[in-house]
Amino acid sequence: MINRNSRSGLIWLPWVIILAVIAGLFLVYTYIEKENRNAKSCRENLKQIYLALELFELDRGYLPTLDFYPSEPHTDASSLRVALANYGVETKHCLCPSSPDIVIQQGLSYVWNTKMNKRVLSEVDEPHWLLMDIQSVHEDVTGPHFRNVHVLYSDGSIQRSDEIPLGIVETY
Repeated sequence: MINRNSRSGLIWLPWVIILAVIAGLFLVYTYIEKENRNAKSCRENLKQIYLALELFELDRGYLPTLDFYPSEPHTDASSLRVALANYGVETKHCLCPSSPDIVIQQGLSYVWNTKMNKRVLSEVDEPHWLLMDIQSVHEDVTGPHFRNVHVLYSDGSIQRSDEIPLGIVETY
């Protein structure tokens, strides 16, 4: 004869499994939504930086001279943050929300293509990369946007890529 207590436990087991699956799906959905919001915010930051670069160029006649990644992003004159501060770039625009904490503490999530220093955007024949997520620099580090990085190009377009843009390996 089957014990009633053990039989009632078997009745609840499928419901517990179903609830666990639903909770797991909810967690995955929440994670994906958060990452999508972060990716959108990163693209908006890059758009704001591009607008500031256009204003800088209108004011000075050429793009700023910036370091690939300054040693002191908060204070170096060759830092994206400092050079574009008068053109509407704020601290939040220089940080991808998906960057690791150590990068966020540095105060700058993007690297600059130094080949674009003092260039004129309208004179660039084909789009060249201007900025990209710092995670793209090291081959062993995955990108912050579902294993991809954002790349801002000289025509103002922003593309998600799983590859390092051409030319960066030879230069840096």
